[in-house]
Amino acid sequence: MNWVPKTIDHVDPESEIDIRKVVSCYKLIKECQPEFRSLISELLGVIRCGLRLLKRSKYKEQARTVSDEDAPLFCLTRSYYQDGYLTPLRAGPRDLINHYIHLRRRENPKHFFSPKHPCYYARLAFNESVCVYRELFDIERLTKMYVEGDYSKEQEKNLQAILSFVKTLDEGKDFLIEHKDTDLIGRGFTDVFCT
Repeated sequence: MNWVPKTIDHVDPESEIDIRKVVSCYKLIKECQPEFRSLISELLGVIRCGLRLLKRSKYKEQARTVSDEDAPLFCLTRSYYQDGYLTPLRAGPRDLINHYIHLRRRENPKHFFSPKHPCYYARLAFNESVCVYRELFDIERLTKMYVEGDYSKEQEKNLQAILSFVKTLDEGKDFLIEHKDTDLIGRGFTDVFCT
């Protein structure tokens, strides 16, 4: 057993891990925001050239005709799932939704709306992450692409997690009702953070 000092008051160690994951993923997603256009541009260039991972080459021709407006969703749905460029924007939502739902189901709902409680800050981080994500990607269009199967099949689990993540903000008791059927997405065939 590993000994880890508990540093967040008012929650048990399991909830502390969830809170730390939610806040960490929020920070990663937030850090991608100012660099987003450059990340997309660089990744699109790599796909167009067919460099590095061989999987990218099957979209090489299609990438050459992608407009600037379509580039973010093209890269999100077509680049190789273990590609590092968009890992924070793929693994982040999966980790966020998994840990936040786990935390939300375990903790007293009042804690999420009580300023100064750690769960309150986890809720703020979750909601802000959803808002940032909605600014970066056209979620309505992404949903349509997912329903129509217009994506690389390697991205299916990533897209499931992303669409669950952006479904709703946590503004009260309806959050758990909205997510009652949300499956927690495992690590297989998704972008992951190394632990």
